Amino acid sequence: MLEEIGNEIDILSAYSSNIVVSHVIMPADIHKYINLFESKGMVYRIILLRPNYETALQRTKTRTCHTSTTPEEWVRYFYDRLIFRDVEILDNTNLTVEQSVHEIMKIYCDSPI
Repeated sequence: MLEEIGNEIDILSAYSSNIVVSHVIMPADIHKYINLFESKGMVYRIILLRPNYETALQRTKTRTCHTSTTPEEWVRYFYDRLIFRDVEILDNTNLTVEQSVHEIMKIYCDSPI
């Protein structure tokens, strides 16, 4: 999968220097992504969008990008394990998708939309 993401980055880089890779990364694998970004000479930021648990669970029930709902045990599994050191965290509990993007651009990229 990492090779596929690397290929996507190569393609997207032809269109823009600002790329968002939206992916669930487990803490044990984060170094692989950092190595990928650095091997491509990318300036990067890793941001964990972390709403409170109830919001995360509710969002899986209203998602339209999948045909089925993520079982609660999987939501809990990932929620409990997505704990990082040295990663920026954005609590997007009370934010819409659009507001989350705006906050990321404003806070982390110094270029509000």
